[in-house]
Amino acid sequence: MIDNFELESERYKIAAMLSECVLFEYHITSKTLYKFDSYGEILKDFDVIRNFRYNEKLLSMIHEEDLDRFYEFCNELDMGVDRLKLDIRFIDDNNAYQWLQIKGHTLFDEHNNPLKVIGKISNIDVQKKEKEKLKERSERDPLTTLYNKETTERLVNKFLKIEGLDYQGILLLIDFDNFKGINDNLGHLFGDSVLRDVSSQLRKVFRSTDVIGRVGGDEFVVYISGKCYSETIIQKTEEIQRIFDRIYTDRDKKLVTSCSIGIALAPKHGTNYKELFKRADIALYQAKNSGKACYQIFDERETNISILNSKKLFNNYETRDEHIVTEVHNMNESAIPFFNLLYFSEDFKGTMRLVLSMIGQEYKLSRIYVAELSEGNCLEYTYEWSLENILSSKVISEPIYPYEFEGYEELFNEDGVFYSNDISNIKYQSEPTYEYLSKKKVKSVLHCSILEEGQFRGIVGCEICEKIHTWKKKELDNLITISRIIGSFVIGFHKKEQLNENKIVLKEISKNQNLLSYVVQPNTFELMTVNESTTEIYPNARKGDICYEIFTDEGKPCENCPILGLSNGKERNAVDFYNRKKNLRLKSTATKIKIGGQEGILICAAEVTDIIETIQGKDDLTGLPSLSRFEKEANQLLSEKTKYALLTIDIDKFKNINSTLGYQEGNRMLITLVDIISSRLRPGELFCRSYADKFIMMLEYDSYNNVLSRANRIFNNAINYLQARYSDLHVVIAGGMYIIDHEDHEIAAAIDKANIARKSIKGSHRSILANYDDKIHRKVMQEKQVESRMVAALNNKEFVVYFQPKIDLRTNKIVGAEALVRWKISEDNVIPPNEFIPIFEKNGFINQVDFYVYESVFAKMREWARQGHKMIPISVNISRAHISEKEFVTKMKNLINRYNIPPEMVELEITEGIFLSDKAPLIEVLNNLKKIGFHLSIDDFGSGYSSLNLLRHLKMDVLKLDKDFFDQDKISTKESIVLANVIKMSKELGMVVLSEGVETKEQAEYLASIGCDLAQGYYFARPMPVDEFEKFIYDLSNDR
Repeated sequence: MIDNFELESERYKIAAMLSECVLFEYHITSKTLYKFDSYGEILKDFDVIRNFRYNEKLLSMIHEEDLDRFYEFCNELDMGVDRLKLDIRFIDDNNAYQWLQIKGHTLFDEHNNPLKVIGKISNIDVQKKEKEKLKERSERDPLTTLYNKETTERLVNKFLKIEGLDYQGILLLIDFDNFKGINDNLGHLFGDSVLRDVSSQLRKVFRSTDVIGRVGGDEFVVYISGKCYSETIIQKTEEIQRIFDRIYTDRDKKLVTSCSIGIALAPKHGTNYKELFKRADIALYQAKNSGKACYQIFDERETNISILNSKKLFNNYETRDEHIVTEVHNMNESAIPFFNLLYFSEDFKGTMRLVLSMIGQEYKLSRIYVAELSEGNCLEYTYEWSLENILSSKVISEPIYPYEFEGYEELFNEDGVFYSNDISNIKYQSEPTYEYLSKKKVKSVLHCSILEEGQFRGIVGCEICEKIHTWKKKELDNLITISRIIGSFVIGFHKKEQLNENKIVLKEISKNQNLLSYVVQPNTFELMTVNESTTEIYPNARKGDICYEIFTDEGKPCENCPILGLSNGKERNAVDFYNRKKNLRLKSTATKIKIGGQEGILICAAEVTDIIETIQGKDDLTGLPSLSRFEKEANQLLSEKTKYALLTIDIDKFKNINSTLGYQEGNRMLITLVDIISSRLRPGELFCRSYADKFIMMLEYDSYNNVLSRANRIFNNAINYLQARYSDLHVVIAGGMYIIDHEDHEIAAAIDKANIARKSIKGSHRSILANYDDKIHRKVMQEKQVESRMVAALNNKEFVVYFQPKIDLRTNKIVGAEALVRWKISEDNVIPPNEFIPIFEKNGFINQVDFYVYESVFAKMREWARQGHKMIPISVNISRAHISEKEFVTKMKNLINRYNIPPEMVELEITEGIFLSDKAPLIEVLNNLKKIGFHLSIDDFGSGYSSLNLLRHLKMDVLKLDKDFFDQDKISTKESIVLANVIKMSKELGMVVLSEGVETKEQAEYLASIGCDLAQGYYFARPMPVDEFEKFIYDLSNDR
């Protein structure tokens, strides 16, 4: 019969199933919650939750922001509150948080004491998140998706309320100058696009914690929390004004836009939003009275208003002769506005982003982008617009190599266009293209080639991700026309960029007083023209003079004259030479030209010593000195009496940051780091970027404690700033410091020591500044001592092979041995392998030592065979360095053939640590060794790395249990279970099991009892030189 409890439980299960929730009963006295059924995924891992408030497994699943409310709910449970309710987030199997609702009703006994709580747990994730979306939508401006006016006021007041008068912040009121002109001349649709684009740019300038709102048609408010520095105000206002500073054109009109900014400071100018807004509005009025593109900090002293003019970006534009396009034959009418925008734009990149945004929204695309062919023959996304809920192509795609996409080129028609309503239709035409587009969640696609003189230069891509879309003919015609216009402007922009760069270079060259240029007749050397720089140095130089008579005292052409190299049709000749008389390095170039139909030779001569040093002495990205310049200046400082400390820093796993944020944002992070550190350096101190994310600085100091304190302040300030700015990432900086000694005469050695200190803490995943101390110095000296002697030691045969016997636990007979290397400097001075093997593995010398050991072992094995001894297997170690050596397998095969050793008599031991490397080449090498006939063993099994996964792909012969299993006098029950099961698994996989480090009779007997085959260790025999080993095996065996 089913008793009452089971019947009651059955009723609970039915009720839970029908209500799609979990029913529970909480016993107040025992603090235990009992579930009666698990509906769906709700807390499916729990049936009974004991110690409910402090259950570690349960607490680990709760969102950290909800823990305080959970504890309050537990208090109510235990206090016997009549009705209870809690909305809380629990993590699910996909590591995503789900909203659950816990409701309960307390039951009391006859004395009105709380007895238990009956309740239910429901999944309210969909409803909760939908409600949050509606709330988020109600707080946003529908056009720009910035905060609306009411939400902006509430959030700013919330900041001010938290900290009260002690809290500081900046409120900026931004007004879009001349926005009415955009609406009137270019239309409200275009105006809306401009507002959306400006709003998007504002988001990028400010932190996620700052409040950005649209409070009027063309007015915005930004509230920056934190202490107000004048540099911060100047920086932010200039960044804002760069966003608004643009030029738009319509017909014969040029529309120049900018912005005016009024600023109020909290709490100085107000302690709530309305007070700050009112004063910022007054400041805005004052700014506008001073002209456009100005900003003003609120100042009650009306008679002394200081208006700070920002840098104007739009001055002195030349009048154009071209006319705006009104009617263009053979151009789709819908493309004309985009053509006009790009044609007359003074800010091509900004206008291109705006045009893509307008096209994407007008044609309801998910993405539209320009991808250009780079020098590496891959497509790089240079411009892109996408919907807010659609990831950027840069985020989700690796660089595209279109020529490696089989069938990609064939997808394009003769007009250079490829489109598909449903990308699944192209799977069999070009599977790589299909997979690439699928990775981007694309459903429908249009690609238009960008061509330059018939050569492929890139694509304009239009993509729809939400659903399959049937491209209409008119839609395709419009987008193809627009894409071709965009492509032609992209090509033109690059040509214009190159031309402008050339103009700048030529302009700077013309200003360079060290550059002499003149034109001479080919045969007579008569001057045809002379530039200003030449006449300043040689005022008597005139047209018709003989060049070498004016410029030198000789009566014949100069020995290094570049004209002498112009022969056999050569059009240009350059000569570098050192002028000892004037102590100058010169570069002189002769080029054949025509002036007014007359042939001439242009001579350009420049003193290039300073130019070379300048180019080589500056980092392009950060503007810091290069490493070579830093070393030059630092070496000069070392000769002074001033004390200096050297610091090296780098950002841990910076490659991952580049992969996550993109190289552009990674570069910004480096520039930010440089700005932070540079602002805290003193005049005369040095700072450089050595390469990538590595930096070096040289600090003055008077005492060790002071410089250590200052270095830590600089270091911690940089860390705190980067962690605040990139709060979504775990930014870690590793640093090393070396106090420069008076005996240090070369800065390179000091840099090496600081780097050694820095590398000593790499991999700690924490930001640490390490100091080069005596401990690190001793380790470095020890390594240098080992490295200084290792080659001579090998030549002098100081590396000696020792053998340790392997014993069959069933018969107690010797069945093999392991060859081990010792460094024997003298009879009384033997260096153990742990003191030199790691150093050899790091510097690569391990390859030579290992093969020295292999030859010694194989030669000895052949000698034993010739003496008539029974051959026993000898095991030798394989180092990690051998896996990447291409000829390793071949060399091993040749070695055993040379000494006529059967490969099955050689056992190659691989430590578990090797398995941390890339497994594919490891498996390939081991399989090839196995094919030759070598036996393979896993050494130190259980020492810290798991090699079980490798056993699925590779047949190993021997498994060697690590000696750490026997470090204790007595084997625990758990260790016994582990050992027994490892041995059982090994036997099932066809492996022999050998245990290392056996030191007692009890250990040996125990291992034999659980099926271990072989053993080695001090209980049987220590590692011994070859002569002792020979006596040992001859005494214990009768194999002669």
